[in-house]
Amino acid sequence: MYTIREITTPLTDSQKQEILSLVDANTDSVGTYVVEKNSPFYKYISMRENMRTSAYFDRLQKKDDHQTHIIVGENTIGNVIGYLLYIKDRTCADDVSICSTVVATDYRRQGVFTGMLNQLKSKCKGIGLSCSIELVGFYEKFEFQVDDQFETQVGMSWGGFGGKGEFWSVDDDDINHLPQVEFVLQIIQEELGQSFDRRLSRFNMDNVREKNKVAEFIRKYKNSHS
Repeated sequence: MYTIREITTPLTDSQKQEILSLVDANTDSVGTYVVEKNSPFYKYISMRENMRTSAYFDRLQKKDDHQTHIIVGENTIGNVIGYLLYIKDRTCADDVSICSTVVATDYRRQGVFTGMLNQLKSKCKGIGLSCSIELVGFYEKFEFQVDDQFETQVGMSWGGFGGKGEFWSVDDDDINHLPQVEFVLQIIQEELGQSFDRRLSRFNMDNVREKNKVAEFIRKYKNSHS
């Protein structure tokens, strides 16, 4: 059993930790970087996504264009077992973009994501998101359509949009220069020693290949749906 609700009060420390634990365990599917769990760079990308999510936490109580909103699924004892972070188009409050969403492994295929998404749909007219190629079919089941490329991911949308698509997301450059993120990268460099540059180059090339793969996927998709 679980409940779905939007949290409008400040998150408690335990709620934050439960959400960040979901992010840590699903870094390979949350961010735009392609990274395997056994990659030496997994903890670097994990820290990036951890800090990005924390930055969105800081915006939850803002009353301006930067405000973040969150819908959660909670089990019978009140633990967060799924979350959906979203922001609104500054030119049209009916348009939203999903920043990230995760459901705990033990609670998948039980309607948690469906419940969170349905609650979001009841609050807006258009939803945008990005996902890996592997998840396109999953979101199509919820009536999302392929739009365009977003880095290593496929941009998808549901409903109709009335705004200009101006969403204030957390800036990658700000994340890159956070001391916590730089520190983790430094630790990895020390661990890998002389192989660091070679491994980093391979990691970056993997992401370039994924971008090319997504571009080709979208080209074929649009040709087959034209």
